[in-house]
Parts: sequence; structure tokens; C-alpha cells
Amino acid sequence: MVFTDEQLQAIESRTEDLLVSAAAGSGKTTVLVERIIRRVLDDKNPVDIDRLLVMTFTKAAAEQMKDKIIRAIDEKRAEDPFSRHLIRQSALVHNAKISTIHGFCLDVIRNHFQEIGMDPDFRVADEAECKLLKKDVLASVLEEAYEEESESFTGMVECLVAGKNDSLLEDILDKLYVFSMSDPDPEAWLKRCEDVYLQPEVNDDWLRIIIENASNIIDDAYDRALAALDLCTAADGPELYEEVTGLDIECLKELKDAAEGKPPEVYDRLRELLGQLKWKMLPRGGKNAPYTDPDIKEKYKQLRDGYKKDISELAKKEFNLTPEEHISVIRACAPVVCELTALTRRVAQKYSEAKSKKKIADFNDLEHMCIEILAAEDGNTAREYREFFEEIYVDEYQDSNLVQEELLKYISRGNNLFMVGDVKQSIYSFRLARPQLFMEKYASPLLRKINLTYNFRSRESVLVSVNELFGQIMSRELGGIAYDEAASLHPGAYYPKADELQEKTELMLVLKEPGISERELEAKAAAARIKRLMKEQRVYDPAEEDRDRTRPVRYSDIAILLRSAKGWDETFEKVLTAEGIPAHAASSTGYFTAQEVSVLLDYLSVLDNPLQDIPMAAVLKSVIGNFSDEELAVLKI
Repeated sequence: MVFTDEQLQAIESRTEDLLVSAAAGSGKTTVLVERIIRRVLDDKNPVDIDRLLVMTFTKAAAEQMKDKIIRAIDEKRAEDPFSRHLIRQSALVHNAKISTIHGFCLDVIRNHFQEIGMDPDFRVADEAECKLLKKDVLASVLEEAYEEESESFTGMVECLVAGKNDSLLEDILDKLYVFSMSDPDPEAWLKRCEDVYLQPEVNDDWLRIIIENASNIIDDAYDRALAALDLCTAADGPELYEEVTGLDIECLKELKDAAEGKPPEVYDRLRELLGQLKWKMLPRGGKNAPYTDPDIKEKYKQLRDGYKKDISELAKKEFNLTPEEHISVIRACAPVVCELTALTRRVAQKYSEAKSKKKIADFNDLEHMCIEILAAEDGNTAREYREFFEEIYVDEYQDSNLVQEELLKYISRGNNLFMVGDVKQSIYSFRLARPQLFMEKYASPLLRKINLTYNFRSRESVLVSVNELFGQIMSRELGGIAYDEAASLHPGAYYPKADELQEKTELMLVLKEPGISERELEAKAAAARIKRLMKEQRVYDPAEEDRDRTRPVRYSDIAILLRSAKGWDETFEKVLTAEGIPAHAASSTGYFTAQEVSVLLDYLSVLDNPLQDIPMAAVLKSVIGNFSDEELAVLKI
């Protein structure tokens, strides 16, 4: 295989920590496997495959990588079947440390369980089991707190709970617990939460957050005002509004300039300007007013009303108090926050006890127990791992979190860490991934970086469209990275017949129709497009024996990518099948969302409390009751 210069650098670099920013389709896995193979087969300094630690994001990725490495070793053995080193690697590769980070943590715990007093007979519980157990713990903790009737708890409930339902409080405690567990030291994280409210300062992060948020809102309003001005000067635009719009822009520009500087001074200046701000009325057109296109006029009004509303809300909600008054309000919230953190500690303790009783652990436990083992005072275990692993590879590094980063610090030497990822593909912040870790290392002058920007997966027409779109919407402010020339995708693969077979990227617009859901409409549009492709399109296929190496498109050549599979995949599969198009969608739902299980859970809910209307309706509509909509309506009446 011919590698690019950047790929070769990533493959051949040695004795230094390395961060590889690998764009989509840039051959990241190929580079990773090639680097591992070359380390194992190095003529001067070969490394046994089990002395390399490879951590991937998913089990599937780990299995695929191990399969590729096994195939590569087998191919080398076929060339030199009597090599003792290759024979040894063939035996060791099956025990190679190629797994998810949680898989590595589990391995450490299994080998050192006695150091943390862990029952060796524990198992890793699945997500659904842990979710149900934690829900029971949350309910139990709140029930105990209600019985105790402490003044601090009662005050917190009155602040946060509306009506008779305390599900919101359960959600808050659940999120606090999850956030705390994403830190290497959960107790320290909870303590920091308290300190921010107990000891706030006028010039601390509170004002900075308010100002940063205000700056973003003002910048957006300024851009929309400029767009409104463009409409005023357009053909058939509302030119009567040009002067007023110009005054809006002057006011917003003054706000933009005022948002730069140090927090206390900036806050005071913005508060002053927002308090003085008055929007001028739009002039009314008389008989001699120039013609204005109604659609353009309506678009103008939407733009102006939008930025006026945002700035007005900013003045009312964020800049209605002095900095000292803000600090006073924050201190007043401290008792509520401290009660929440205290309850979170109780949830953590009771949840840990419940898991211990069942001899189970969740993924968060694996990470924290592993760190506890590695962080032991004598440091022997961490030293063993540092000395044993020659190199450590971390795939999808942009989705690492603080706990995983702490773990890497214990087992790496400072010159044997190979991190690969793409911050533009970081999609797991909602799972508390920290793409900032990637960006901090990328910006560090002390760490070597290599960019892989050639894409070997897509045709040039696809890459042009992707670059055009993300070049306009992705910036450092939105996404943490500028989609500039360095971040753009460049075609790296040669596609024969590209000019003849590939058209430009196509955007399909679907008009809404009454009585048909958005999902069905999109599925029907996709089905119609697929039918046209089956009649008209030919694709290049090197396996074809014809001279031009092309053939008619097959259904198996077509994939439909959905932003979210939940609910959509079932609709698409149903519509495509009804249109005579064979389709398959992998299930995206878990055990407890399966129709059969869902109905039984609703049935159990009704047995527990028959006054619950929604579970009752679900049971009556199911095969258990088999009621029609009309019959249910009669019952309700």
C-alpha cells in the first residue's frame, strides 16, 4: 500500500508522545494497524504484540482491529513460515491487550481485586439493570429525606419542585451523580460545586460566563441586523426601513465593542448601554412609497423582531442586577446547592451498597476502581504497567473524559502514547466526553501533532459539498475548531469513471402534506429516489468483467443514514418495504423498549396503581385489551 507523507510520519515516529488528527476517511485504522505491525516486525528492535496496549471506543472496533492485525501477521508468516519471531507473535496476538478502555480497566481489576477489597466474583451489569437499580435508589433516598423533614431539604424542594411530582428532583440528582462520576475524584467535584456558591467573588467566573453569553447573543443580533439591511437595499426590498436599520446596527456595534475587556468593567458598561437602548419605530409608507415585495418585507420583520427580542431579554434576564446583587443571589442559592450535593453523596453511597450487595459494577465503577488500584501509595501496580507496555494507543481520543485521561497518566511514560482522533467528529459530550482534552493537546507546542486530511472514502463531489457546508458553519466559537484549509477534507482516492457516473451533490426538499408525518414523507421521497436510481444509475465495480467495469446499481449499493435512528428506522423500513424495496435496519432500541416488554411493564404499572391513565390506555389498546380508539373514547366519556 502506498502511504502519504503524513501517514508515514504517523507510522514511523518513535520515542515520543504523538497526537494524530485524523479526518473522516483518512485511513486512521489502516495507519494504526500498520504502525503496530511495523513495531512488532521491526528488524532492529521488535516488540512482542502483547507489550502494546490498544484502547478503542467500542468492542466492535477492538475486534476489527485485532482481526486486521492477525491477518497482517498471518500474511507475513506466509512469506517467512519458519520465523520464530512470527510464530511467537501468532501465539501472543490472541492475548494481546486490544480492547475498550473499560475492557482494560476490567482486566486491571480482575488481576488486583484484593488491593481494593473487591469481591472477585463480581460481574459488569448491563445499562438497563443499572438504570432500574439507580432509579430505586433515588426514590429511596428522597423518601428518607421526606421522612426526616429537615429545614434545608424542605427549602430545596420548595425551590425546585413544582406541584406534587418530584421527578424533576430525581433527574437533577441523577445528573449530579453522573457528572461527579465523570471526574477522577467525585467528592472533590461536589465540593467544588459547593465552593462556587459559598465563596463567589465579583470578578470570578460568574460574570465571565454572563458576558461570554451576552457577547454571543450580541454578535448574532449584529449579523442579523446586517442581513436585514441587505434586504432593505435589495430589489423590491423595504428601502423605507434602511435608515432605522442603520441605527440598529450602530447600537449593536456599540454593544459589540463594549463586550471586550475585563468582566467587572464590561458588565457595568453593557448594563448601562442596555438600560439606555431604545429601538426606533419603523416608518409607515404613504401612497408614494416605493413598491415592496411582501415576502421580503415579512422576512425583514422576522429578522428585526428576532434580534430586538433577544437583546431585550438579555437586558431583562442577565443585566437586571448589579454585580454585587448577582453575588448576593448566588450566595442565597448556596443552601439549595449544598442540600443537592449532600443528597447526591447519599445516592452515591446507597447505589454503591446496592451494587455491592448484588456483586455488580457499572462502567463508571470500572474506571474509578482501576484508578484506585493504580493510584495506590506504593505505586507498584502503576509502575508494573508503565514498564510492561512499550506503547499505548488510544483510538477516538476526542471522546475521552477526565477519568480516562487520569488513567493514562498512571500507565504511560510520557514518550510512548499514540493518540488518534478528530475533534470535528466528537459527538459524545452528552456522555461527558471532553473534546477540550484533544484541543488542549493540539494547541500545545510541547507535543508533536500530525494531520491526516486526505480522504480515501468519498468522491471529490462529496468532499467539496462537505467542505463548503462546514466551512461556513463551523468556527472556534461553534465547535471549538475552525474549519479552515487545514481542517478541510482533500480527495485521496482515485475513482475511475468519476466524471461519467458521479453528479453533483443533490439536495431534496420535501413539502409537508396534511395527515402524513415528517418521517413518512422523507421515507416516501427516499423510496421514489431509489426507484429512479434503479432505473437510471450505473456504478463502477472493478469486479465486473466488462470493458468499462460498470454495472446497474443494486439495492445493496444504497445506504440511508439517519441523524437519529430511534423511531425513524422503523418508519423507513416500513415505507420502503411497502414500496417493494428490500430494506433492513439494525434495531436501535433496547430490551425495555421492545413492544412486548413495554406492554407488560405498563400492565404491571396498572396492577400497582390502576389510576394511571397512560399505562391503562396502553394496556387496553394492546393485544391484552384489544380496544379500538372509538371504544377507548366511549370509556373516557
